[in-house]
Amino acid sequence: MALIDRIFHDDPATSISNHAFSAALWFFAQGQVTRSQVVTAFNMDATDEIQLDELITYYQALSNQDKRKFHSDIEAAGILAESGLITKALYKSFLGMV
Repeated sequence: MALIDRIFHDDPATSISNHAFSAALWFFAQGQVTRSQVVTAFNMDATDEIQLDELITYYQALSNQDKRKFHSDIEAAGILAESGLITKALYKSFLGMV
């Protein structure tokens, strides 16, 4: 199962809390946790890691101003994803995922 499926709660047994995930990415962006710690905390497999790396690459390419708002962007997109208010395609497009 891919990370996007876990964020959208396709399988409740493997779903990821949006709040926890966006917080982990914020702390990663601040250099407070490592990629490896994020992978371990969310029990990510190789498919999850591909999409995590897409998010990291997207973040790293942002301007400093856009980096500051990244956390709120990923939090908002995740809330809408959990609520079923946006599609996976829109989520991925909004956050620079392929």
